[in-house]
Amino acid sequence: TSVGGYLNLYGTPIESLGNLTSVGGDLNLFGTPIESLGNLTSVGGDLNLRKTPISKKYTKEEIRQMVKIEGEIFI
Repeated sequence: TSVGGYLNLYGTPIESLGNLTSVGGDLNLFGTPIESLGNLTSVGGDLNLRKTPISKKYTKEEIRQMVKIEGEIFI
């Protein structure tokens, strides 16, 4: 349910993070068809949501209300 460091899912066909609750470093979801952040509660670094359905659906502020992001959010 957690990844201690950086998680790079760039360009993969992933649509949901499912039971993943935390990522210790950056989370890169650039160019994925991701529709849901699932059970994610925290990201210890940056969150890259560029070119994803989530980036069109939510503002940075709305994402921060759902998930604790220590770094920057890129949408």
